Amino acid sequence: MVDPFSAVVSTVLKIFSVGIGRKAKPHLILNPTDNIKATIIHCFIETTNTIFIHPEGAGYKIPYIANRLIIKNKGKSAALNCQGYLVRDSSRERIALSESDEHNQSIIPPHSTKELDVCALLFIAPDVFNKDNHTSFNETQLVELALRLEIPRIISPTEAGFHGSPFINRRTQTGDYKVEVTSINADPITIPIVITDRLERHGIFVHIKDK
Repeated sequence: MVDPFSAVVSTVLKIFSVGIGRKAKPHLILNPTDNIKATIIHCFIETTNTIFIHPEGAGYKIPYIANRLIIKNKGKSAALNCQGYLVRDSSRERIALSESDEHNQSIIPPHSTKELDVCALLFIAPDVFNKDNHTSFNETQLVELALRLEIPRIISPTEAGFHGSPFINRRTQTGDYKVEVTSINADPITIPIVITDRLERHGIFVHIKDK
């Protein structure tokens, strides 16, 4: 015969352990403040139509402005095997957590944030381009160069991050997208965004949509 008191104690302990487990579980969210970060990255295009030789060879360093979403783990344990996806209609492409290595790229520690590379916009800025390439192009000449070399306007990274050549990265269009972030031990999150081709204050061109 089952002891009624023991049964009650067992039930209470199970409920208590479930509650503790939920509190200790990682919890991924979009960082409540400063949730998009802009940073300059560089790609490289080979061409013989230049007098300056870079370490990568003859060609041009091409500046892009990358926009990154700031993902926070506000739980009390690490979120493991975190992966990001850029989703539009039936397309679901992996994107990378930035500034990571093979050992910690998929882990977000408790009460910490990591940046998720979403896409990068070609940065038509003569001062930046000329400094990198020892040239003296004006804005019109830069636009003509971009058209002649067929440089992609907007690129997204692969799961390995942004590649040195803009042509290896994914060409991306403007419009509505969703960013999904998953983890093997945390609930997934979905962030609706809009990708534009207009740089705004602080280099932001990706915007969060209201759900």
